[in-house]
Amino acid sequence: MISKFMASLLLGVICSSAVALEWEELSSTQQSILKTYHGQWQEFTAPLQQQLATGASRWANMDRVNRIEMQNRFDRWQALPDDRKRQLMQRFEQFKQLSPEQQKRLKQKHQEFKKRTPAEQRKLREKYNSLNKRERSRVVERLKRRHHSKSQGRPKSRGGR
Repeated sequence: MISKFMASLLLGVICSSAVALEWEELSSTQQSILKTYHGQWQEFTAPLQQQLATGASRWANMDRVNRIEMQNRFDRWQALPDDRKRQLMQRFEQFKQLSPEQQKRLKQKHQEFKKRTPAEQRKLREKYNSLNKRERSRVVERLKRRHHSKSQGRPKSRGGR
């Protein structure tokens, strides 16, 4: 059963279009994790089935600490208002449209931000949130130019400052 599941997952990745999974193709562990969906399984789209199966596999392989962290993330997500969830999903879609280099750079910046103290993070958030839309656009453009200059091997321009 597991080999059928792995084969269908691999086929889905290779063909870049998900293949529908029969409930019986899931491992017993996946079925146990996804049991609340058993009655609805055939109604789900193939990509959703693949996502759920992959998520169940990931969950099964997590240690206790990671499961607790993931459950906390899920609980925080569930507590968000629908409009905030939509906003975050739109931002994620925008992120997926970035080039791999841009995604990498953004992830690095996020890691740098996470290394800051909570007080520093709060201060940066407050400063950014105090900007109007036009000012925010200027900051983003300045950061883009700064990165472009670095990636081209040129020194940063201060623009007359």
